[in-house]
Amino acid sequence: MFCKGRTEMRVLMTRWTFSCVDM
Repeated sequence: MFCKGRTEMRVLMTRWTFSCVDM
């Protein structure tokens, strides 16, 4: 399993998204 995290910046809000792909 391969997981990659990324940060998304939005208006007045910053959240962390985690994406996992089954390899």
